[in-house]
Amino acid sequence: MTTFRLSPAEMFPGLEALLSDRGLGILEASDRHSFYGRNETLAGTTSRGDRVFAKRFLGDTDAERFQRTLIAESLCGQGFTTPRIVATDPENSLIVFEQIVGARSGLELSVEKGALTHDQARLCGQLTAAIHNIDSASVTPHPHPTWRLIGITEVNPDRYLGATAAELAVWRLLHADMELARSIDTLLRDEVSDVPIHGDLRFDQFLFSDEDTHILDLEDLQLGDRARDLGSMVGEWLYYAIADVPSLLADESEEPNVTREQVSEVAAAQFESAKPLVRAYIDGYRGRVNRLDASDADHYRPLSERVAAFAGWHLWDRMIALAGSMTSVSPVARAAAGIGRSLVLEPGLHAHSLGIEGLTR
Repeated sequence: MTTFRLSPAEMFPGLEALLSDRGLGILEASDRHSFYGRNETLAGTTSRGDRVFAKRFLGDTDAERFQRTLIAESLCGQGFTTPRIVATDPENSLIVFEQIVGARSGLELSVEKGALTHDQARLCGQLTAAIHNIDSASVTPHPHPTWRLIGITEVNPDRYLGATAAELAVWRLLHADMELARSIDTLLRDEVSDVPIHGDLRFDQFLFSDEDTHILDLEDLQLGDRARDLGSMVGEWLYYAIADVPSLLADESEEPNVTREQVSEVAAAQFESAKPLVRAYIDGYRGRVNRLDASDADHYRPLSERVAAFAGWHLWDRMIALAGSMTSVSPVARAAAGIGRSLVLEPGLHAHSLGIEGLTR
């Protein structure tokens, strides 16, 4: 996870007063840092010696995400655990959590070759199932999901002028491929909201410690399609298989330029080695989930195909998110997008190659 140091002046609104009111002291300026993401975050040690992680929700849906986080903590004990909340400030959409000391995220383990074990992948599947097993009455329906394409397929002048070169390149890719744009739109619009889902599942949402495994960032906990969560996790394994390619090719060749064909070939081999972890994740999920598409007739595609399509969308979603801080779209990102395109357009053709056959048994 990317971190960067903050100066004392960069403490976000309400946090110092909240910590003081709760008797937690103040965050020591010499030991606090933040994490890259859509919210403001700050972690460190208080003057009382407590390790804390603070999050201030930003954007038009800050109040809703604040409330969903509280709901998620109230549901702990139903097969999953989240970090304990120690203080809240609704006015500033601010929550302070106990920081899990010595823990490692699934992302840290996944990028360290061989560090993420089959048992841990299986546990991630079990925790995903625990979220999907929550009583549907406890959560709200998922909002219309096409908001994620706003500003991507439609560009107003202000958005255009403020875009990075990489965002403009992504827009060109989508505008030149209306078949893909329509397929993504259909995938998101036709999502059936029938089980509680995490809604933003990635490797770094799992935190492993000696005492427990926590699932993080349940601010998007709502009713949705289980395939969104499952596809996001499969998409993570695909994404990091592709992300490994430049270093692997650099080891094999002194040529500075990498073609998309080379990227695709090496990425396929990398993902093949990761498929046992995908299968362990799916096995863990199947063994813990209460029901598996009992209402499958409500969905326009079988579960395995929807998972494959959402895995493809995850690769595009990753590229779209990263483009906001980049000056160009790398060959690796373009290769990932190409793989994502194939999965979105023809998920039935590719589902069997992703290691998710356990979903059809």
